[in-house]
Amino acid sequence: MIKKVLLVEDNMYKREDAIRILKKHDITDVLNLNNFRQVYEKICNGRIKNYDLIILDLCFFLEIRLIGDIDNIPSVESGAKVLYHLLKNDYKIPVIIFSSEKDYMVPLKKFMFPKFLEYVKQFDNSTLFLRDSQIYRYYQEEIEENKVLLSKLSFIIGHAHKEHELDSLLNDFLSNQ
Repeated sequence: MIKKVLLVEDNMYKREDAIRILKKHDITDVLNLNNFRQVYEKICNGRIKNYDLIILDLCFFLEIRLIGDIDNIPSVESGAKVLYHLLKNDYKIPVIIFSSEKDYMVPLKKFMFPKFLEYVKQFDNSTLFLRDSQIYRYYQEEIEENKVLLSKLSFIIGHAHKEHELDSLLNDFLSNQ
């Protein structure tokens, strides 16, 4: 039985659509978060365990540090990061992807398996001096760890692009509980 839903959506119209569908299924305890920092804090603090279902947009606000300040920009990486942190923290909360992106696996794999040159960029401003061979070893270890993590991706119920698809996925999920 679903009682509490975490809705991660920054688009007002899609948020209203999702809430209307949830109400149709008698689910009214819904918390909407619209940026990565809010979701990340819930994951890190373990407060995400209180939810029975997550409805996740892939492209919502991701905080990026720019010139010493924090800016919000919409990014598909934000949804990928949420899925990654759910995997990393071994949460098994069912997730319905509610996004216009074609395939949720594309941004997830891009985030979890970056090209080596993209991976190296995170060390550009590091105060640590690391040789290329050390960075490459870290890269290979992280890729191997992420392969294991990805094999545990079993909590995705489905990917809805439109309102009626979300309704159908939710209906199927509820009838199988």
